[in-house]
Amino acid sequence: MTLNPLSTPLCVVQATISQHGERAQLVGLSMPSAPFGTLPWQLIGLANYIVGCQTSDTAPSPETFTAHMQARATSAIPSPATLYPYTPWHDGRVRLLLDVTLGPAKVLKWPQASLVIMEQESGSGSCDWVRLSRERTAERILTRTVWEIEAEAQLLAGRLREAPDPSTSSLLEVAQKAARWARESRKAARAALTISQAARARHALRMR
Repeated sequence: MTLNPLSTPLCVVQATISQHGERAQLVGLSMPSAPFGTLPWQLIGLANYIVGCQTSDTAPSPETFTAHMQARATSAIPSPATLYPYTPWHDGRVRLLLDVTLGPAKVLKWPQASLVIMEQESGSGSCDWVRLSRERTAERILTRTVWEIEAEAQLLAGRLREAPDPSTSSLLEVAQKAARWARESRKAARAALTISQAARARHALRMR
């Protein structure tokens, strides 16, 4: 997909990744915001990386993060794959920014994760807007992913009822499959969080 860096509205994923004993490194990747550079689809790609680190017991790294995103560039729902060496917070072309920090696992192989989401529409008109939100753990990122992809599936289902279309039907199937995966992943993350909280409570009782 050709990217015109001067005019194309962008979706950007920026990751600050810390590793044991090493200085944190920054990775920035971008893609056009249309048609799939939107929050529901891009949260799925990010969540997939986080879950992959947990299931493979692998700490996040700039190399694996970049490889994961670029490997998805030609998938049905692509992820950002073009290196983005700019500062997205001051770039008016950016319509969606996922600014994530990742670090080595602390809770049952789940990596440390925190996410700031910026959605904006900017231009010369009077209706410019910016919306910011934050999810502070891997479990919260997965919960947000469930909310967003389920809402996308409902939107597609409504569109399909109004105007039956094979491409919309196919996309709905992808969204429903992604929603099922996200719910199962969130369930696993919540179970790990419950186990960790119980272990801390037992430790606190023993220390009394």
